[in-house]
Amino acid sequence: MSELRGYALSISRATGVTDPATIAEIEDFMRDEHRTLDHLDRQQFDRCARDCWKAVAWSRTPDGQAYNEMLRREIMGQAA
Repeated sequence: MSELRGYALSISRATGVTDPATIAEIEDFMRDEHRTLDHLDRQQFDRCARDCWKAVAWSRTPDGQAYNEMLRREIMGQAA
């Protein structure tokens, strides 16, 4: 974890995740919810990181993947 810095390190500490790619995905989810993360206090940041980690983890399940595929089709205007 020593190579992580800034938000990545804070996200890792809040979630226990150490994989940089997963941390980046969590941060992307966090930024979808909050345009900037600077205004969050530690409690808010940690809560958001944990909630977004749950969303990332769910999106990797078969149900989450099916849901994301359905959204992709809907957004792209493609038939199922």
